[in-house]
Amino acid sequence: MFKTKITELVGIEYPIIGGTMMHLSRSDFVAAISDSGCLGILASANYMDKKSFRDAIR
Repeated sequence: MFKTKITELVGIEYPIIGGTMMHLSRSDFVAAISDSGCLGILASANYMDKKSFRDAIR
């Protein structure tokens, strides 16, 4: 486990951020990043409406 400002700020193990990459940052990809101790960020532009984006978050 690394100890940096970003790991302490967002509560992750490793200072790696899986950023919002259009067509790639879908819920399964982001979940895998987050499950590995990094920060996964879901790309909202991948979803056509608020409901589908909300469903992906859940």
